[in-house]
This record gives sequence, structure tokens and C-alpha cells, in this order.
Amino acid sequence: MTPTFRGFESFRGFYSGGEDYYKHSSSGAYDFRHDPTPNCGPNCSQIDSASLDVYSTTVFTTEAVRVVNAHPFDTKPLFVYLAYQGVHAPAQVPQSYVTPYDSLIADTKRRTFAGMLSAVDEGIGNVTAALKARGALDNTVIVFTSDNGGPTTTGDGVGARNWPLRGG
Repeated sequence: MTPTFRGFESFRGFYSGGEDYYKHSSSGAYDFRHDPTPNCGPNCSQIDSASLDVYSTTVFTTEAVRVVNAHPFDTKPLFVYLAYQGVHAPAQVPQSYVTPYDSLIADTKRRTFAGMLSAVDEGIGNVTAALKARGALDNTVIVFTSDNGGPTTTGDGVGARNWPLRGG
């Protein structure tokens, strides 16, 4: 039931529904994997311990850029499903992404949210730059989607605002 048994050639990420951005743990267990080949199960799926303490948005961007750079665009098309964890709870981001908003956003929760979104934005920029460098950007379709509106008042609330819509 894992991605490489569902049509993906490789997978890097977590199997659970959500986790810490740095410790990659959920319910007290480390859950960050690298499945490098199709149908990657026992004796293939690897615990990605090298990503411990590395911000997940950075890990996902690095992997997507690696896939783009290694792909033989002249012989086959590429499909990448890049499902960033950001901007879901927990509200975590390197301080370097928050600092630019220190004098612009008074609410610390909103500042962290803006930093998380900036990290995702930078990652998307890095992936599109890799596609451009490989000459593949002009023949690429990019779809942005979200699984829900920004959570505002629930336990997942990380500073999102959905105005002029309501709810989360």
C-alpha cells in the first residue's frame, strides 16, 4: 500500500498522516523513508536517517530537484508528485524564513506561517529552476492544489486566514 506499489518509481517521505518537520516523528516513532525503486518493500525500503533534523520542505525540494536532474527527458516524460508538508501543523520553520517578516507582521503565529509559506515558495522556485535548466520547463504542466483551506481555529491552526471565505 506504499507509493512504489502504486505506480511511483521512487518515494521519499513519511508514511503516516503527519509529523514533526525536523524530527520526522509521529506518535513517538521516526517515520521518514526512502524507497528508491518500484515495488520497494522489505530489504529495499530504507529509513532515511540522514534527514533527521533537516527541515522537511528542504528535504522534499532536494529530492524533487535530484529527480529532475537525473531524468532522461529525451526518452520519456516525467511525473513528480511533490506533496509538501508545509503549511500544515506543527508550526515549524527555520528562523531565516521568519526574520524577513519581523517588522511586517506583528502576530508571531502569522509570521511563522508566512515563513513556512516562503520556504515552500522557495522550494517550488528551485524545482522550476531545475526544470528550466534541463530545458523541460516549457513542456511542463504544474498543478497546485490543497487538501483543505487553511486551518484557523482547530488544533492544526498555524496562522492561516481564509478571508473572504470562512471556516478552515
